[in-house]
Amino acid sequence: MFTPLCSSRRALLASASLLIVGGAVLCTAPQAHAQTYLVGALLFAANGSGATTSTSYQYDTNSSSPGVTPLNFTFNGTTYGKGISLLLANGSNALSFVQNAVTPISNFGGTAGDLGLFFSTTNTSYNPSSGARTPDLLVSRATNGATAFFFPATGTSINDYVFSASTTYSGATSVASGVTPVTVTSFHVNDNGAGAVTIRVGSAAAATPEPGSLALLTGLSITGGLFLKRRRK
Repeated sequence: MFTPLCSSRRALLASASLLIVGGAVLCTAPQAHAQTYLVGALLFAANGSGATTSTSYQYDTNSSSPGVTPLNFTFNGTTYGKGISLLLANGSNALSFVQNAVTPISNFGGTAGDLGLFFSTTNTSYNPSSGARTPDLLVSRATNGATAFFFPATGTSINDYVFSASTTYSGATSVASGVTPVTVTSFHVNDNGAGAVTIRVGSAAAATPEPGSLALLTGLSITGGLFLKRRRK
């Protein structure tokens, strides 16, 4: 014989069901990311290990570097030169770039070019006028024809954002924009200083529930099942 649940049991079961649904939403909803901007970049001649071969070869987006030819970026169909502040989307961001003068990298002893990048959580362009300004991320290719890129090792001598000076690289392969990881997933450049880069904002891994959340959902599911079983008696 079917016996209706008392009102208190109904309320408890309903609460458990809502918690299960709410918990599932919390576990699968994407996490909020801080806004990430590309606020500066430079291109310079480098050797096979990513070390600078001449601080006289540099194209950048630093408005405080008078006389330095801009490094122009094309992003979402628009081209930008000096003083950039490009809002990057979560996920992959494809950008192409070119120097404003056709000066071969190999003329300055380089077998390839290094690309240095600066990031921020605000939309203010990064335009220092003095002092050591080391890129947040630096990518290189062993030669112009190489199919893969790499991040130069810690301590590698590289160009400073302030022309014409040098600094050393941190060896970073990713940086944090707030709590959001930022890295480079593809990069190439030719001898004339034209190329492309893909910047990834956020983790490439799919979001998964936290272990504690899984345990909570399991416990609530079991509780709900027991109530349903007792209800059918």
